[in-house]
Amino acid sequence: MLLSRRYSMTPDTLTDNIPSPAPRSAGRERLIAALVFAAMTLLVYGDVLFRFDQTVISDPQGDTSLYFAPFRAFGFREMAHGNLVLWNPHVFSGAPFMGGFQSALLYPPNFMYMVLPLAFALNLDIVAHTFLLGFFSFLWMRPRMRRIEPAIFAAAVLMFGGPYALRVLAGQLTMLSSLAYAPLLLYAVDRVFNNVAARKPVLGPALLGIAATSLQVLAGYPGTVFMTAFTVACYCAIRLVSAPRRLFALPPLVAIAVVPLGITAMQLWLGAEAAAESIRAGGGSFDFASSFSFPIENLVTLVAPGFFGHSVPAAYWGRWNFWDVSLFIGVAASLFAGAGI
Repeated sequence: MLLSRRYSMTPDTLTDNIPSPAPRSAGRERLIAALVFAAMTLLVYGDVLFRFDQTVISDPQGDTSLYFAPFRAFGFREMAHGNLVLWNPHVFSGAPFMGGFQSALLYPPNFMYMVLPLAFALNLDIVAHTFLLGFFSFLWMRPRMRRIEPAIFAAAVLMFGGPYALRVLAGQLTMLSSLAYAPLLLYAVDRVFNNVAARKPVLGPALLGIAATSLQVLAGYPGTVFMTAFTVACYCAIRLVSAPRRLFALPPLVAIAVVPLGITAMQLWLGAEAAAESIRAGGGSFDFASSFSFPIENLVTLVAPGFFGHSVPAAYWGRWNFWDVSLFIGVAASLFAGAGI
């Protein structure tokens, strides 16, 4: 009887049946989680972070060295002298710089590039966003779990699983930055629904969601914004089906989606102008749009991450880049996921 009731819970009653920790206890748990994630991150990346030389946490032939390092040096050196760079004269015959999104000139954490040595700032960028992904994931998942330990474990799986950690090797800084805010946005959405159901103010959760969305836009990877928006839209639609007082949840949810358009208007406007002159402005074929889709044979990476090889040190012989198509999250995590399903 207990099992049948447990598995018949709706998404809205799922968290309501788990005792919420007292505010003081919740604060202590968050502090513990933050310390654990900081220790994990430093254990993995600290040896490079604190070398204070020109070593960077990335493949020497990856995007950090070939793309982001010169972009960060150029863009924020000019910003330190009071110049907001709209045009990059150093590539081809010139190209949009700020409008290309990945310059991420308006992303607040990137202001550190104006004052810190470049290599250290690049490493701190990776370390900080790995930590934020873990902590924000913990905030979102903790109310769904009866104890703190599984929430910490689940967040650590996201931090160091193949779908995220391999982006570090590839040096995809803007993707690492923007992905960190996806769980924070989901947490804000949950807070909106829960506060509406409990007849509590929703201004705080709405502002949190607006901040998460705005930061994700400014972090510089529009693809992540699109995928997060699609995911959150589906998530909200599912929750609205059975949510109590659902009409009261709509205004803050709409604000989370719309207000960031104004906050990030400068970046979005320039990005739209640049995109209108790109080769993709006229649309593309289905074959082009679906290229680099996940190859079905790479499901094997869930249990054997090196089956197709990898770039360091063995050559990768599978389809696409291996950091884009690896599902590996660890043996223990895969077993737990199977048990949960």
